[in-house]
Amino acid sequence: MRVLDGVPNPSVIQSVRNHFGMCIQCTNAFEIEIRFKLAMAQKDTVKAPPALQLKISETLQRIDLGEIGIGDL
Repeated sequence: MRVLDGVPNPSVIQSVRNHFGMCIQCTNAFEIEIRFKLAMAQKDTVKAPPALQLKISETLQRIDLGEIGIGDL
């Protein structure tokens, strides 16, 4: 599955398909992974609302300063 890191490359996909040959279980798992990666690559990213971004930044800064720990969250 490391072959699919990032956006799938058609030539790499074909190479892996050829490598799998007749292994139906591996081929099916690979096809599912390809579909998932392609769907995720086409999704729009959604930014957090500004108020949430600020809260996250403030919380991370407090963690960096040692004022709170992960257990406080």
